[in-house]
Amino acid sequence: MKIIKHTNKTYSQMTCYTVVAKSGHVLVIDGGNHGDGDELTRVVNKLGGHIHLWLITHPHCDHHDAVMDVIKAGVLTYDRLGASQVTDDWARLAGTSDISEVLEWNAFARENLDERYFDIQPGTVFELGTMRVEVLAVANPEILANPINNQSVVLRISEDGFTFLVLGDLGVDGGKKLMASGTDIRADAVQMAHHGQNGVDESFYRAVAPKYAFWSTPDWLWFNRGEDGRDGTGPFATQTVAGWMEKLGTENIIAFGKTVAFDTETCTAEEF
Repeated sequence: MKIIKHTNKTYSQMTCYTVVAKSGHVLVIDGGNHGDGDELTRVVNKLGGHIHLWLITHPHCDHHDAVMDVIKAGVLTYDRLGASQVTDDWARLAGTSDISEVLEWNAFARENLDERYFDIQPGTVFELGTMRVEVLAVANPEILANPINNQSVVLRISEDGFTFLVLGDLGVDGGKKLMASGTDIRADAVQMAHHGQNGVDESFYRAVAPKYAFWSTPDWLWFNRGEDGRDGTGPFATQTVAGWMEKLGTENIIAFGKTVAFDTETCTAEEF
């Protein structure tokens, strides 16, 4: 399979991956911000213009805004679109400043999505040719710390023995819950939670023991660039987390200014 890491087309961090099976089946995960829809459309059109399965990890704008834009524009077709849904009432109970992003997604789904839209259930397995997509975890509504991020779906995608673990923006509490469940989270590659900082903790990554780490991280976040324009003066823990991965001997896959495709057979990445 090929794991395509979309680059951000705005200043902001974002998450979007397109994973292509050897059979040609196309899986899209998230989409990015307003402003990232054209890149999503370009990538999918290059692969034939059709999405067989589209999964939304959680309702934050840097994951779903481009999804809304592309669907409203009608520029891509898809078979099924799933999300691990949380209700408007839950979002209001969580009481964080970003509840508007949950409400916006839920309103969009009610008004624009049809019977192809579904609620992702734990334990579900999707077969896309010889590519297998397993749902390891879904929303954790009982977790009210870092609430929206901790609702992230966790997926394990595999083909021909290579496994890719997708974490969305999963936080420490969601990661601890998943580890405590006894679920096998080992994988050859991992999508770094919450753009590589303020996500799951070091013990989680040790349990995954990945060879490759995919960073949904723009250059300013990777280098922890501060308001003064100097690297290393910002408030972000990205380089601390990079140090964790270095101890594991993990190779970093980044996409500064260009979308890259990682071939799981050759374990090489090139611009897409």
